[in-house]
Amino acid sequence: MRRWLVFTPEYSKVIPILDDGSSPTEYGCDAIEVEAETRWDAIAFGVKLMLAAAHSEYPYVHDARSDKVCPYTGVRAELVKDE
Repeated sequence: MRRWLVFTPEYSKVIPILDDGSSPTEYGCDAIEVEAETRWDAIAFGVKLMLAAAHSEYPYVHDARSDKVCPYTGVRAELVKDE
């Protein structure tokens, strides 16, 4: 088995901090480390684990699912290099 980092596409969110409900936009992506034989297996397993976790941990896949969009779209995996 090889170790992979699985990343969702970048997304943005606004967490209101001012009295009028505005704030700067924050950008980020969700990531999880998995063990799999191939890149495709890593993506499939990573998204499955993200969906099984709480919404607050991995909002991209949960928001995609609630918007009736495929949560696998744009997800990528990179091989972790051992040192």
